[in-house]
Amino acid sequence: MLKDRAGDQVTRVCDDCGDEKRVSYWNVYKKDAHRCYRCNNKLTNLGKTPWNKGHKQQPKNVGNIYTHSDGYPMVWVGKTNTNHGYMPVHRLVMSDLNGRLVTKEEKVHHVNGDKEDFRPVNLFLCNNMSHHRKVHAQLETLSMSLVKMGLIEFDHAKGEYSLSRPMEKFIEEKLGELLETPNEKDEGNQQPSSAELAEKVQRLFREEVHQKSGGSAQPLP
Repeated sequence: MLKDRAGDQVTRVCDDCGDEKRVSYWNVYKKDAHRCYRCNNKLTNLGKTPWNKGHKQQPKNVGNIYTHSDGYPMVWVGKTNTNHGYMPVHRLVMSDLNGRLVTKEEKVHHVNGDKEDFRPVNLFLCNNMSHHRKVHAQLETLSMSLVKMGLIEFDHAKGEYSLSRPMEKFIEEKLGELLETPNEKDEGNQQPSSAELAEKVQRLFREEVHQKSGGSAQPLP
């Protein structure tokens, strides 16, 4: 049921529970039935078995990692420390390097562009989003310089950029020097393990948790 229309707004009265809400008239005027979100969900899911019925959720351990849909690895730090319990791994590693939590304004740049590479040598702390954009803009400026030097060519037929043959030959000759595989034992080149990430979580949040609990909380397990 619809009532009290005023311009583009109208009051939608739920046919099942009577709930009233102001909505856009153009979104509901053609509908045969008018239900609130909750009643509509009940009708839509009627007879369906919940996907998680009978499944026990695995316990989350501090330091555990999963990859978010945007490609960034997320680490479980506990709901005591963040609203949703997870923190981007690259921000955790950078926070640990600086001995403080990275602020909301600060952005962490991945030097090689790989979101899953959170080695300390691949991270750079930017003051804000503007600073981060400037760092990214340097890549475009540098690539255009290489185009002008003839080291990067443009194929008009394919509409694609590629390395020129002299540049490819130079890289092939200097492959061992330029593209040498990093030694994982070198400081700054090692990807932190789940256990090491858990230790970083403890160091970063121990004092904060202690203060929030009035001094009675124990360090994260």
